[in-house]
Amino acid sequence: MKFRYLTATGIAFFQIAFVLLPVIARASEADGVKHSVEISLRMEPAPGRQNSLRGSLTSIIRISAHSKIADFSGEIVTAFDRIDLSDAAPFRPIWSQDRCHERRGLPKIWIQKLSGYIIDGDTRIAVLAEPRQIGVLLPRDELRTGQQVETLNDAGRSERILRARSLISHFVLEVKLISTACAL
Repeated sequence: MKFRYLTATGIAFFQIAFVLLPVIARASEADGVKHSVEISLRMEPAPGRQNSLRGSLTSIIRISAHSKIADFSGEIVTAFDRIDLSDAAPFRPIWSQDRCHERRGLPKIWIQKLSGYIIDGDTRIAVLAEPRQIGVLLPRDELRTGQQVETLNDAGRSERILRARSLISHFVLEVKLISTACAL
């Protein structure tokens, strides 16, 4: 009786294995991932402010991405020099992984600082927006990071957008994390 049970179970196992083998083989073709980060800056309209503002701003983004094959941890400084703040700056790439690696979760991204100046008519206004930190006084212009918005594009590519808003200067910094499937 035990022999019949084992034989029937073994046959069922091999039948399932042969059916799933092509599915597993196709999944292993794109079982890796590569990440890249893009950034954009825009200014929200505020009462009493001109629409024709210009400025030069710098953002600091900290990225921590670790896997067995690809390893990165550091701060990326991005300069938005002499930009017209009436329109949103297009997304520009600031970091990407050069090697495909196994899926081990998403890179951790922190928006550290937005600093620089804007020109309103003949007045030059300094901007310094930072997030809250434990044990430090609240910043004058707080940079609040909102919730991530996930947008799924075509197969093998997904995007997540992280938005941070400065409370006084009304800047919106958008960081887009792009995950692209690849073969190991």
